[in-house]
Amino acid sequence: IASDRAAVPEVLGDAGWSLPLEADAWADALDRLPAARDELVRVVRAVRSRAANSARGDVIVKVIIESPLLDDKLTRLACKIVDDAGADFAVTSTGLEGRRATTEAVEVMRDALPEGVGVQAAGGVDTLEEVQAMISAGAARVGSERAVEVIQELLAAEEGAKK
Repeated sequence: IASDRAAVPEVLGDAGWSLPLEADAWADALDRLPAARDELVRVVRAVRSRAANSARGDVIVKVIIESPLLDDKLTRLACKIVDDAGADFAVTSTGLEGRRATTEAVEVMRDALPEGVGVQAAGGVDTLEEVQAMISAGAARVGSERAVEVIQELLAAEEGAKK
């Protein structure tokens, strides 16, 4: 889970992990990277353990890295942390404050992550064309506030193709 605070990575109870989003704040965070990585691993294990102990089975753990605020190098580093922690998905962005997923970010993340860790494009993916572009770029999942409209667009396109 990402935060807008320019603080060192910290655990927010069992809710998730806070990463500094301002590029300058990453320098301090990188000095503490081993401890931060260990803490993220602990949080991911705690989430999975709690779910298993509640008889619901394994849960999917997704980490939002807010790629629109990072350059490619920091996006790759964030993906390494996500992988090291054992998360299932790295998510491009929240979509807050105009932070939109891009096909370029999806491509960088897909390249940086091993096959077993998925990429979810989220944030400003509003049309069928954008969803298809994200999937073509390597996204295994796409999150959209306009999912109903996108599905309607898909159904209309399929209906038109049948005629």
